[in-house]
Amino acid sequence: MRSRLMQYCSGPPMQNRSGVDKRGWAHVGKQHYTGHFATRFGTWPGRIEGAGDTFRVFIKNPPEVIANHPKWPCFSRQDKAGWWKINININPIDRDPNAVAYYVERVLSEAFKMAGKT
Repeated sequence: MRSRLMQYCSGPPMQNRSGVDKRGWAHVGKQHYTGHFATRFGTWPGRIEGAGDTFRVFIKNPPEVIANHPKWPCFSRQDKAGWWKINININPIDRDPNAVAYYVERVLSEAFKMAGKT
């Protein structure tokens, strides 16, 4: 009886997948991820690369509305193929790449809202 009760009362089985894995991002190396930054306004290819205690973050062909966001100076073009580096001043203490993805998506969403897109 006890085992049945424990099965009934316990939560869903633990999943050993990180947030970025659940969101469709793929591991490419130990601390490197590729996927898409997704908002209700669209999706953009991205990369998150662990580099020691920091992350290097890249987005391909960011939307034009980002140029009016206060974080625009943090974006720097990397190549002619459309990749831009996003300089993140403060990295998550727990080194969670999911927090980095959410941050970029929040900035993208804010840029669209600032441009009057809802």
